[in-house]
Order: sequence, then structure tokens, then C-alpha cells
Amino acid sequence: MQKNNYTEQLRQALPRVFQLMDTPLKTLPLKEYVQAFRRNDNTLQDGEDVIAAAENETRALYGDAEAKLVRRELENRFAVHTANHQGIDFHYEFFQGDLLFALGCRHAVPLFSCGGVPCDNICFPRGIVLSSKNPDSTKVLRIPVLSNAERKIFVCVKDAYTKEQLKSCPEQNPDLSEKEKTLIRSLVQKIYLHPQVLRQTSFSTQMSIANSLTWEKLTPSSFRLPPLINLELLQITKKLMLLDMQNPCSLIYTVLFEPEFTKAIFHALNHQRACWQITDKIEKGTFLFWAVDGQKHSRRLTYNAKKHSVECPQHPELSFALTPETVSRAMQEGTLLPSLYLCFSALTMARGLVCFGGPYQHHYMAAMQNGTQNVLRLIGENAAADKIRCVSPFVTGLMPLQMRYPNREKTFYAGIAEILLAGGIDENLWEQLGSADTFKTFCASLPFHYEEVIAPSERLENWQNILYSPSPLVLSEKAADFNFD
Repeated sequence: MQKNNYTEQLRQALPRVFQLMDTPLKTLPLKEYVQAFRRNDNTLQDGEDVIAAAENETRALYGDAEAKLVRRELENRFAVHTANHQGIDFHYEFFQGDLLFALGCRHAVPLFSCGGVPCDNICFPRGIVLSSKNPDSTKVLRIPVLSNAERKIFVCVKDAYTKEQLKSCPEQNPDLSEKEKTLIRSLVQKIYLHPQVLRQTSFSTQMSIANSLTWEKLTPSSFRLPPLINLELLQITKKLMLLDMQNPCSLIYTVLFEPEFTKAIFHALNHQRACWQITDKIEKGTFLFWAVDGQKHSRRLTYNAKKHSVECPQHPELSFALTPETVSRAMQEGTLLPSLYLCFSALTMARGLVCFGGPYQHHYMAAMQNGTQNVLRLIGENAAADKIRCVSPFVTGLMPLQMRYPNREKTFYAGIAEILLAGGIDENLWEQLGSADTFKTFCASLPFHYEEVIAPSERLENWQNILYSPSPLVLSEKAADFNFD
């Protein structure tokens, strides 16, 4: 069967990504590709408060020196990486997205990771992720480090873990090599039990610090990447929204407190990915906010147009009038968390921040933009609609790094663990990464996307072999014993 049949399935599932890869951008080396996307300068609101919020959050979490680096980076390039879930980016899709985004960074690598996801999400913040052990699948191998007792709780509301809660022997898995077991023991000791991580007061900030510490371990002392500054997306959005709710001219104020707009956007983005799917019941997603109950469980909300409120039908006590006072208080108390739609409304639609993301984000941000523009025009805000533009470059899901294992025919996508086993990232590898061909990288990434987006019942025969092609950079384990220090 021809390869075109397989790629046509993917084109139907990811149309905007394939449209992007049909432009001259595909001919660029990766470093030029990630620098080719420009911010929207004709914005509804000034982006200085994004820079200030990121600077302040960085100072509180990392210190003054790092805060100054983040400010310089965002003043130089008003862009962040927003594809990831909050956690250590062991998964090769997220990790390689970090690397590619970093190709365009000078002073710091600002990462806004979403903590509004359960602790059992694809990033697997409860543990360590290694590349696939199955030659017929791209699915990762999960190594639990923490208990699964709170796996359904959102990362951003989970309490900090203690050293007593770590599993005693997480590396006891028959699928692991001796080098992988050594690596896992080192990660537990040097990252999960790092004093700076254990000092944090929430699981989310523990994951931010742990992710940054792991990033530091990727390079030898003779070569350093800009520091990874991992902030939580909903926390940054909360700071901006609290400002916007005092400003009747802001987009957030219009979305939340102008009933005509709120009602129209509820219908305009219903059934859109990353928004909400609500009929006579909430089938998927949530409208504008997630509610957090007394047990820290996240609850989906719908819209009550008569009361101009958001509410959870199964839990009547979780009802919130859409007024500046009620919403501000609930957000400060932690009982309301902004949805992705509100996050991107505040960050990119209103302020023009370039939000690098994955194939889904590249698609749904366009739908959010179109829906918001149409509703603004519907209520007579044509000038505001003309200033709304989402810039969401596709970067996460382009995977130029693969790993070759002993006694295996095929190569596998390389995540953090594999890069460490291959000796880390030196100046030579970094230059090769920046010079890698964008379209070849895209083609090498297709098996992952095929297994990710095509349902098992719809997959064509022998897809693993038909779509397989080596990445531009194929690494091997170092012969010497692994040394994490």
C-alpha cells in the first residue's frame, strides 16, 4: 500500500499542520524555522504586564538573576513555549519541543506549562518516562516514582510530596537495562530528592524546579544552554486576569462580564477542541473555568444565561456569578481555575504573546481566534476584532532526535533519559540540531502522530514500517558507565 494513503489520513486529522508543512518554511533548518514567527504588534492590550508577571513569578521561584534573564528574553523575543503539561519533560514529544524552542532563545527558555491537567496525564508527573520498548509502538514506558492515590487531582492544586512518599525501588522493572536502572536511581536522588525541590510548598512548583534542574544536567560544564524557566500557565493567567477584571476595556472583562458576548461565545466555540462540548449535559471540557471542590477535585462548568453565571449541575454549591467581585474572590481562593480559552485570550489574543505549541494547539488556537473575532463583530466591536490574532507556531511534535539501541533494528524517539544515556548535549550536537532539515524532521515524526491521532480501528496495515524514517540525528548510548554528576 502506498505511503500516500497513510499520510492522507494524517492530513485529514491534522490539516493545519500539513498546510504549514506545504509552505517554504519546511525548507528551513530548524533554527531558522523557530525564528520565523513574528508577534502581533497591533494588539488590543500592551504586553508589558505579561513580562512583569513572568518576571515576578520567576523571582519568587528561581531568584533575582533568573528573573532578569526572563525579562531580557521576553523583551527581545515576546514568545514562550506553551505545549507542555506541568511536570518534568521526560516525554520525548515535550522535551524535543523544549529543545527546538530553545534554538531561538538567547537569555532564558520561558516555558509556561499547564497544571490544569490530572496527575496521570501524558507527561506523567508522578514518575519517569522512557522511550518505547515495543518495536511496534511509539508509546512510552512509565516508571512510577510517586503513589497513584491522587492521580485524578489537577497538578496545580496537588500538595507537595515529601521524601517519605517516594517509592523505594522505582527502577525494579524487567524491561529496564542496567544503565537505565542506574539512571533512574540517580534521577530520584539528584532531582526528586533535591533540597530545592523538597523545600517547595506545592507539587506544581516542585515540578517547575525539578524540570529546570534536569535541564541543567543535559549539558557538560563546558557548554551551557540558556536556563529553562518553568512557570505554571494558569498561575500566570490568574495574575493577568486579576488586572483585566479591573479594566472594562480588556478582552477578559468583555468575555466574562458582557452577557451578550458570553452567551455568544458559549455557542460559537461549543464542540471546538480545547474549549467545551456541552449539550443538555457537559460532555467534554468546561466553560471558561474549572471549579475546585473541597476535596480538590476539578469540576466541569456550564453557562446559565438567565443568571449570567457558571455552574456545575451535579454540585449546586459550585455556582459562580460572573461579576468582577465573585470571580476575583473565587480565583484568589483557588476555587476557580481559568480554562485554556481564558489563558490564550489573556496571553495571545489580547496581548500578542507568541505561544509555541503542538499540532493540536496550532489547530485549536485558530478556532479560538476566529470564534472570538466573530463574536466581537457580532456585538459591534469591529476595531477590537481586527486586533485579535493568535500566533501559535507548531514546534512540539517535530522530533529530530532518535536513539539507536543495541540489538535493535529500528531507532526510537529520544527523551530526556535517552539524551542523558547518550552523554547529553554538547556544542556539536546543538549545532547539528539547529542545522537539521525541518521537513525531514517532520517526516521522521509521522509514526508518532499516526499512532496518536488515528484510531486503532482506522489504522492501515503495517503503518509502523511504511511511515518509519530515521530522524536527522540518531544517537547511541555511550559505552562508558552512566555518570549523572
